[in-house]
Amino acid sequence: MTQRSPHWDVAVVGAGPAGSATALLLARAGARLTVTDIDPGKREGAERLGVRWVEPDEAVVTPGDVFAPCALGGVLDDDAVERLQVAVVAGAANNQLAHDGIALRLHERGILWAPDFIANAGGLINVAAELGDYDPYRVRRAVYGIGDTLRAVFARARAESTTTLAAAEALWVASFWLSGRQHLLVPGWSSLMFMVLIVGGTLMIAIGLVGIYVGYIFQEVKRRPVYLVRAVHGSAGERPSRPGDGRES
Repeated sequence: MTQRSPHWDVAVVGAGPAGSATALLLARAGARLTVTDIDPGKREGAERLGVRWVEPDEAVVTPGDVFAPCALGGVLDDDAVERLQVAVVAGAANNQLAHDGIALRLHERGILWAPDFIANAGGLINVAAELGDYDPYRVRRAVYGIGDTLRAVFARARAESTTTLAAAEALWVASFWLSGRQHLLVPGWSSLMFMVLIVGGTLMIAIGLVGIYVGYIFQEVKRRPVYLVRAVHGSAGERPSRPGDGRES
């Protein structure tokens, strides 16, 4: 983006650390910015950058090229997707989709969504590198590779006419098995989960059968008297009649 200076119209939602850094880089690249945040106190800092400030509810309907969620997750729900007036959604927020079905709705509307777990992988790449011998140059090369990964996701989604979410998940599965990293799987995990499912399913079936029989018992005993009368007594002083004694009337 910094090389092409596209002068895109970008709406940045969130003026926190991630949103501010995103807005600053975009401003340096020549993008025309619209910024919003739930904290009105951040309006002054945004205006110092010479950007347009709008209320949070207005950002999602702001016409432009890119919608960049950089604050809380779940900002892309069914209502927001219907109101978007951009061609691309890409931002620094995590868990941007309220549910996975949003990816399909974005695809149907022709809006390109950059999967957040790829676009925002830089932090995780840096943390993973700190577990060993930290090499900042290697980390930077890996971070720059995020763009190549996104291009591969977009190309796969276009070729298969599917969502970028589905394309990203398929690409991950393929790269994982082709990279020979199966040794990272915990030994015995599959067998353990299989046994848990089998035992759990058997217990649920047994509980269901018990419930069926309890239901039958309830149907048989409901509204029944709490005792049974074996003989009908006559008036006071008379011996109760018994079947076969010839005293029945």
